[in-house]
Amino acid sequence: MFSLLRDPKVPFYEFQQCVSTMTLPQKKLAVFESLLHASLLNRPPEAEIELGQLERWVQQELPISMREGFQPLFERYRAGLSGHEFSVVQAILEDYRQIASDFAGPFETAYSALRERYQGSPSLLRDRLRIRAAHEQRQVLVKILLDFLHSDLDFCPYRTQLMPVMQALSSLDEQTHRKVVTRARELVRTLRQPPH
Repeated sequence: MFSLLRDPKVPFYEFQQCVSTMTLPQKKLAVFESLLHASLLNRPPEAEIELGQLERWVQQELPISMREGFQPLFERYRAGLSGHEFSVVQAILEDYRQIASDFAGPFETAYSALRERYQGSPSLLRDRLRIRAAHEQRQVLVKILLDFLHSDLDFCPYRTQLMPVMQALSSLDEQTHRKVVTRARELVRTLRQPPH
């Protein structure tokens, strides 16, 4: 799951090309590069803060002719951050749904189906069983994620893409996944309403 959190598609080399075309004093160049590295190497929430600092620094320290090249890069990077954040959320929710559907029904039936599927790779089967053993913790994590989505839904640019995942989560077995199903149904109702 944590392998999903870093985005390799950040425009790092394009920022470096912009910097290489500038004639800046060495101190300013060092400050710019440290801010750039901090913003590009952090995860999305912190990276947005660092990117804001970098953008303010560019506005204050660079001449107008140099600022223009950076604005499209800042916009692309912000769009990439939110797009990557959405893909991480979608992957986590989809993984939860997949595990829930793998273990639907009696455990013996689910185990034999998984053993058939992962016949050549016992380590994958073992991983799936460990994930199932931590079901309560995963359910709490997904509920927190759904709460966060619900609180931030008006500002979410990916409302329509969230609908299929939420509908799939709301159709899970209600006894086993009660907290997640309840929250997913609330989100489906909210997603059907137009944004404020």
